[in-house]
This record gives sequence, structure tokens and C-alpha cells, in this order.
Amino acid sequence: MKGQSKKIGKWILLFGGVCLVAAVGLAGCSLYGGGPGGGPVLMSDVEIRSMSFQPANVQVTAGTTVTWTNNDGVNHTVASDTGAFDSGTMPDGDTYSYTFDTVGSFPYHCAIHPGMRGSVVVTP
Repeated sequence: MKGQSKKIGKWILLFGGVCLVAAVGLAGCSLYGGGPGGGPVLMSDVEIRSMSFQPANVQVTAGTTVTWTNNDGVNHTVASDTGAFDSGTMPDGDTYSYTFDTVGSFPYHCAIHPGMRGSVVVTP
């Protein structure tokens, strides 16, 4: 019985170690980073925080609605570089949604803070 208890203890220790390694590895992953090689992230929700769009570059399929949420404590906008869409001023907690029906690349910025930039890549 004592030998069996040691085997179970080793399995628990091994399982705990694997879980710890997995947790540390996942903690290093960033939802807001970028796709492979810094490319677009496949998602349709963008958070505005820390004076940036997170993720800054997203990729969606045609017909997808992208929603931006301002969680930054200051006013922002989501304005297309070409004038295709414009949220107007968004206070903290506000959201803005736009449906992308056309395939292409759509760069945008915050009109209040011009250094804040992002893009939406729309695929078929």
C-alpha cells in the first residue's frame, strides 16, 4: 500500500507540473498582440484602452460586424482613413459597430488622438 501511495503522489506531482507549465505558457500569450508575424487577429471585437486599439489589426470575413468598446476613461473616435465609417465621439464605456460588407483593407484612426491607428482586413 505504501508503494502505491508513492506512485499516486508522483502522478499528482507530474500532473501539477504539467498544469503549471501550461498556465505559464498561456499567461505569455496575448489576445491583443497580433496574428502570426504581427499580422491581423481573427476576431470582431476591438477594445480601446491604454490609448490604443487592441488588437490594432483584425481580420474578418465579409458581412462581419466589428464592435469597438471604449474602456479607456477618455473620449475616443473610430474613424476610417477614407471616410467610410466614423463613430463620432465615444465616451468611456460607449460602443460603436460597423458591418464590413466589402472585401479589402480598411485603415482607421482616432480623430482625437491621431497616433492611435488600426486596420480591418476583410476577406471573402
